[in-house]
This record gives sequence, C-alpha cells and structure tokens, in this order.
Amino acid sequence: MTVPRRSFQCRSGLEVWYEAATAERTQFQRDEDAAAFAPLVLALVRESATYNCVGHVFAVSRGILTDGLEDPPPGNVGEIDGIVRKILDADGYRRRRPMEQPQWGDIVVYEREGKIEHVGFIVSGSLNEPMVQSKWGLGAEYRHYLNSVPSVYGVPTIWTLKRVFDGS
Repeated sequence: MTVPRRSFQCRSGLEVWYEAATAERTQFQRDEDAAAFAPLVLALVRESATYNCVGHVFAVSRGILTDGLEDPPPGNVGEIDGIVRKILDADGYRRRRPMEQPQWGDIVVYEREGKIEHVGFIVSGSLNEPMVQSKWGLGAEYRHYLNSVPSVYGVPTIWTLKRVFDGS
C-alpha cells in the first residue's frame, strides 16, 4: 500500500514532506498506558492517530513527519531527530537562555542521549512551570507542565525564533 504524501513550506521556504491521514489512521486507539500518563497531564486536548508531535508543532496537526523515510508504512512513528533539527535551523530558531522567560508559541524540544525524541510548544509561559501542549506519539494530544512527560522523551530545552531586533 502506498501512503499518501504531501508537503508544506516552512517559514524559510524549506519544503517538508509528511504522511497524510488515511482511512486506517483516523480511528484513534487509546494508549494502553493512559492510566500511567494521568499523573503527568493537566488536560486531554484531542485524540487522533493522524499526526505525530512533529506534525502537531510544525504542520498544524496535518500529518506524520519523520526522518528520511521515502514510503513509511501506516502506523510508523519513525525517527524525528533529523527533521526537527533541519526545521529549527532552516527557520532560524535558537535555544532560549536558562533565565529567559518562555513565550507562548516557543518550541519545546525533548532530547535523550543527544537525540531529539519529542517536541511540543509553550501555551503558557513562566520560568517556574511553563505549560506545554504536545502530541504523544500516535496517541493523544495533551497539555502538561514542561517536565511532566514520559521519561523516554528526555530533557526539555526551549527554542524561539531569532529576532533581528534582539541580536540573537
């Protein structure tokens, strides 16, 4: 079976391909370990298997974005490290400094052992406890605190667009 592929352009004009939703994908299958996630989440936002965390953040929840897979099989979440780094670089993101206030829309990148495992975005900024919205694999989309994610996602860093006027 051929998986439908579409593309969009990032802010920089970089063309990024993603797997489009198919009939097999539209039926959400609840995470077996949703009960384990309950203490981590503030709210369930939406249940859908038609996009992953990268598609949620960079493609307005339009599809599954993964690294270099020409024709991924349905249900494949795949690696995301390369595509996320490529978009961050092409669109001019930079890491926020440790005491710099996070802002709504900033990107949160979760890394484990130097590899990007997950992304989300800030929906409420605060140095103490920023609130994030992210899509957990092909499971549900949640609102949660910055460090309240499954441990396999790793450690968060916050990224923002470089601004000409702030010299960053």
